[in-house]
Amino acid sequence: QQQQWPRPTGARQVQPPVPGTVAPPAAWAQAAQKVPTVAAGKGPTVQATALGGASASTGGTYVVACKGPEAAEVVIKTLIGEYVEAGENHGRKVFKKMAVKNSGSVDVYLYYWDNRDGAAFQGWWFGNQLGGSQVWSHNGSETMAPPPAGWKIPWDGAVRPAVSVVPKMAQLQGQGQAPSQDQSAQIAGLSQEIEEVTAAAKVAVEQAAEATDPESARYVEQNLVPHVPKLNEVLKKVMEAQRSAGAAGPAAKPFATLATQIRAAQQGVNAAMGQLRGTRAKAEQAGKQKEAEAKDAIALQAILPEAEQKANAAEDCVEKAVITSEMIAAAGDDMEEVKQAVTHTEQAVQEAQKALGEARIFLNAKQASTRRLESDAGRQQANTELARMQQQLQDAQNKLNPLKSVRQDYVQRAAVQKTLAEILDKLTPAEVDVDRAEEASMLLTVGDGSKDLMEQAEAAVTRANDHLLAAMRFIEQKRRGAQGAAKEELEKMEERAKGSQQRLAQLRGAHREAAERIASEAICAEAAEKLAAVADAVSKATDAEGPFLMGVEELPLEK
Repeated sequence: QQQQWPRPTGARQVQPPVPGTVAPPAAWAQAAQKVPTVAAGKGPTVQATALGGASASTGGTYVVACKGPEAAEVVIKTLIGEYVEAGENHGRKVFKKMAVKNSGSVDVYLYYWDNRDGAAFQGWWFGNQLGGSQVWSHNGSETMAPPPAGWKIPWDGAVRPAVSVVPKMAQLQGQGQAPSQDQSAQIAGLSQEIEEVTAAAKVAVEQAAEATDPESARYVEQNLVPHVPKLNEVLKKVMEAQRSAGAAGPAAKPFATLATQIRAAQQGVNAAMGQLRGTRAKAEQAGKQKEAEAKDAIALQAILPEAEQKANAAEDCVEKAVITSEMIAAAGDDMEEVKQAVTHTEQAVQEAQKALGEARIFLNAKQASTRRLESDAGRQQANTELARMQQQLQDAQNKLNPLKSVRQDYVQRAAVQKTLAEILDKLTPAEVDVDRAEEASMLLTVGDGSKDLMEQAEAAVTRANDHLLAAMRFIEQKRRGAQGAAKEELEKMEERAKGSQQRLAQLRGAHREAAERIASEAICAEAAEKLAAVADAVSKATDAEGPFLMGVEELPLEK
């Protein structure tokens, strides 16, 4: 419902005077005796009343009203209400609409603007801020006080005769509710006294808002304390005057407004004192915290270096044990050297485990002592560093644990070596027999393949097979209860024996082929011999038949 208007070139948003930086105590003492003022006609600036309040007397209050159906319009409803003094601008007073509780109303200002930006901007305005671009109504009058009539709504629209702006005092007098002449004088005197007391308190409150260190907070608090009894005394006078005027009568309303203003000032002073006490408390707490951290830092210097030294020493012992254990692998199959390396490794493992235990006990004790540290930062640092060292010890322990079984590994290794030797005693002769069987079989292929060679080759294969089966039964027997490295070695031996079995199987196949070849050769030789005898007999029969074919019928008996 607001309207935009071209903002004047020299217009600026008007704000209450901003206090300067925190001054030293001497300067505050001098400033506390003064009330801030802003000269009129110095541009769009405002002199705010003490503690942000308004003038308490009805003489400084204006009432915006509207008669007839126009009062239901949204813009006019926004303007209707009581306006109290809120400073000065361009040589005239500025008024601000009093907020109604739980109404959600916006800020509305009634102020004057001179002709510095042109005649079109001169006059009295209703807007949401001084010199702003959001305005509702305009009156071109140059009077020192807001004109009662002639208001244009919207600002460039027609004049609304039903809208009036009148002093509240005049309204009350018109309604027969104005206070008496003596009461008016009493109100004026109390208003003046309130202005002086609250203005001085405002300066002290502004100084309180700027106090950020304990020293300045302590001084400003001392400066605020005298204002409390002064405000209480003035409030007491107002309450007595209100009772004299009648607690519920119309004449008592100005006194109630004065009491509200004083209570607002009291609330501002009390809030400032609470803020100052909070500032001092925070500063004192920060100082205690800093002192505790410095004390804890000294205590940590006595704890952490020694703890670090013990953790590093234990880790070095573990590294020494690891290096010693490498001698076992370097000894190879020399069991005597392996035995010595195992003994040295066991000693190094025992020393490392002892160092780890002592370091862990020391760290646990220091961990418990850190609970007595006073600062959170000190406890956090101690917990972080000690936790890192505990993890360092745990990593070293994990590296050391496999070395604890070095003696057992050595015994198992010796047992494996013994078992392998027993297996080799049985497997090696069997492999030699397989080699001999292969040699005998080779003679069948390169020789004349006689029956004797065949029998020798088959005898060699049979002998090798018997020895190999005995070796494999022994390997299977040892492998049943074996685990770990022993099992792996026995499986290798088993694979080796199976390889010899495959060789024998190939030899048997070759023997079958050789036997078939020898048998076929014998059959062929016998058949050739019989065939030759048949041929000889046929030749003889032919020779005997020759004479008969030549006509000789009788031959000698021998022929």
